[in-house]
Amino acid sequence: MEEENKENKLGDDEDADDDEDAGIRSLREKRLRQMKLAQIEKLENIGKGHGEYREVVSDEFLAECCGSKVVIAHFYHDEFPRCKIM
Repeated sequence: MEEENKENKLGDDEDADDDEDAGIRSLREKRLRQMKLAQIEKLENIGKGHGEYREVVSDEFLAECCGSKVVIAHFYHDEFPRCKIM
């Protein structure tokens, strides 16, 4: 009887290990998909000109800004003393 209990415990441990491995494997696959999507998005953003500091004239402004989720813009005028600092 003790031998049967030991065998049942061993079988339960193996099932738990298989479940744990499957859980870890699914988490790993999910994270890999997330990382791949993030890399694709990063490359697309670099292609759009993200990460660059450049001057955009007023005619191009809407086209530049509407193509991205997040935009940082600094408006200036050459005749203003504070703007010459930038």
